[in-house]
Amino acid sequence: MNITINSATVNPFCLRQTVESPYSHSTLSFEEVALLLHEVESENLSEGYRPASYDQGGRVILARLTDKVMDRFFSAITLIREGERVVEGFRSRVEGEAPRPFREVIRDSKPVAKVVDLVFYNSIALAQDGDNISELSPDNWELVSINASEDECMDAPPITPNALYANYHNLDGGTETSMTQEEYDAQMVISKAYWDCRANIRLRSTL
Repeated sequence: MNITINSATVNPFCLRQTVESPYSHSTLSFEEVALLLHEVESENLSEGYRPASYDQGGRVILARLTDKVMDRFFSAITLIREGERVVEGFRSRVEGEAPRPFREVIRDSKPVAKVVDLVFYNSIALAQDGDNISELSPDNWELVSINASEDECMDAPPITPNALYANYHNLDGGTETSMTQEEYDAQMVISKAYWDCRANIRLRSTL
């Protein structure tokens, strides 16, 4: 996949991914992570789900990183261990957003990531909900999420069921898609198969 990059910036939504959070994070600055987009080879770029603004140039891409920076990324996504207590509830991902379901296990640390996909939306896709910080252009990319996994997998993990549901139904914090009901149902089966046996890591030190 080939893209044109005019700018690669950090969307404020990504700033929640800190070392203390139950999300994957990097020891690089957010700005340094966003700029890694310039170094990703075309064969390591793939298209994410199609936003409602796709016909107007809205795009979502996944940028798979290489081993040379992997030790700077830590995964907050883990397979649930047999007998491990799983904590579930509702929490806002960012201030002002409606609460969403969460699922967490309590651990002492996050493992070094084996796979990292950076999720970028271009400003046209983000403008659907007024969330863009860069000028409208298909070539202005904003880092929205650091998706790091301790699993070694060839394909990028599917979108989480919660995010898929919020996007499809255009809920608070979701990005509307142009999916049909059949496409949504098929993707939900894939998403649940991957995520139902996994959870986020909540560090014991933050309790």
